Amino acid sequence: MRSPWVYLDADFRDIDKILEDASQTLDFSRPVAVMLIAILHLIDDEADPYGSVAKLIDAVPSGSYLAMSHLSCDIDASAGRIEAHDRLRQLMHEKQTLRSHEEVASFFHSAGDRRAWAGADTRVAAR
Repeated sequence: MRSPWVYLDADFRDIDKILEDASQTLDFSRPVAVMLIAILHLIDDEADPYGSVAKLIDAVPSGSYLAMSHLSCDIDASAGRIEAHDRLRQLMHEKQTLRSHEEVASFFHSAGDRRAWAGADTRVAAR
């Protein structure tokens, strides 16, 4: 029996490769869950993460889900937290981009065919 789980080794900035590899396992004629967990804050604005998410969502059928997690700059914006993040960012190879609640919500509103999201529950929760 073939496992329903597959690991894709790809850079998020190469959406065409991700979709090509995923199509070997997923049936894109049926709804799927696009889960972007702990990835989008590693993609800076110059790499157009909003366009990448929209391209992923355009590739999946209506009824699919988009779930994501993202570091935020406005949940705990204390000076100590911002300073700690700035120091960590200098040490990390992959730089983190903190986005506001509004910017994270924009991933849902810019993603793919807006008709598919009409009436969808696109809540963004802060934890």
